[in-house]
Amino acid sequence: METKVISNDVMFAEVKKFISEGCSVEIRVKGNSMNPFLASGRDTIVLSPVIMEDLGPGAFVLGRDSFGRWVAHRIVKVAEDYVILNGDGNFIKATERVEKSDILAQVTGFVRKGRRCSTDGFSWKAYSAYWKVAGALRIGSWSLRRVHLGIWRRLNSSYILKPTANK
Repeated sequence: METKVISNDVMFAEVKKFISEGCSVEIRVKGNSMNPFLASGRDTIVLSPVIMEDLGPGAFVLGRDSFGRWVAHRIVKVAEDYVILNGDGNFIKATERVEKSDILAQVTGFVRKGRRCSTDGFSWKAYSAYWKVAGALRIGSWSLRRVHLGIWRRLNSSYILKPTANK
């Protein structure tokens, strides 16, 4: 299969068009902010039209943050005109503010290693609840979430620094 690289602006303009027509769109995950659950280059997320009533803490959305970056993260706080997002691979204090008008889509599912899963399913909801609690539980000055991420990053070969030859 041939791979084409296009800018985020072009891609998300097309995604917005399909979403506005009521269609769902699948895009490959890029970046590590949703690790360890969703991995860059391996997993795909399913984007669907936003249902504003569903935009509460724990909802998984794609939006453009206040710095103009596209992020697919969980909502941790809802205000009148904006939401605060946090990625699973980010520490609790690393959050993004996204205006409600800048939320492009709701993540309603994902594909991992060919297996389709819904964000409405029991596994996703149980994982989400655990990850929220893990962020609140402390081991000394570290949250249990931070400990899990540290172990995961050390075990995941993509995070291991490898020496390179000088040119």
